Amino acid sequence: MQPNGVNPGEMVTIIFNLQSGGSLQDVLDELSDGRLRIGIHVQGYASGGSEAFVNTPLPEPGTLALLGAGLLGLALAGRRRSA
Repeated sequence: MQPNGVNPGEMVTIIFNLQSGGSLQDVLDELSDGRLRIGIHVQGYASGGSEAFVNTPLPEPGTLALLGAGLLGLALAGRRRSA
């Protein structure tokens, strides 16, 4: 049990105090593109260690599809040259 931390069965709540004109969509957009990052330091592992975690933006599905198509095209081009 961590006296100053989150224990099993407990949770952390993050409250955003939005500036005038800000919206939930603004927060989600900034989390998506990396302008807003949230970090947490986790302590009290059984080993006695700790870890820090920071959210990493994930590419949009369209970006991933474009990247996949480009990699597939490179692989096919490389195969044709070696044949």
